[in-house]
Amino acid sequence: MVGAVVASWPAEPWPQFAVTEGEQGPRVDDWGRARVVEPRDRRPGPEAWLLGVPIGTHSDVAATRFVAEPCCKEAKGETGRAQEEVRHGPSWYRHLTRSLLAPAGLAAIRRQAETQQKGAVL
Repeated sequence: MVGAVVASWPAEPWPQFAVTEGEQGPRVDDWGRARVVEPRDRRPGPEAWLLGVPIGTHSDVAATRFVAEPCCKEAKGETGRAQEEVRHGPSWYRHLTRSLLAPAGLAAIRRQAETQQKGAVL
């Protein structure tokens, strides 16, 4: 169903949104959306957006992936997530929770130090 909807879209350029800053400048992606009818028990169901949200919001949400990936890498390398050696589910959840919350604490400490340093320079 989705493939048929996308194939029916015109070949003209789709709207472009810069979703995040990349190593070589802003990452610009093409976006499209369409209203579709969801089938329910082989009958027409409710209408929905193919992408689910307004196009600008969807591009913003899609861009958050590029923010989350460095956080996960930092958590793995700097806060002990790479050394997880747990045998039971509850232990794994405790370890994972702590190692993913730790970067947030480190970021807050880093930001506070940067703010204090800027205040000292002024």
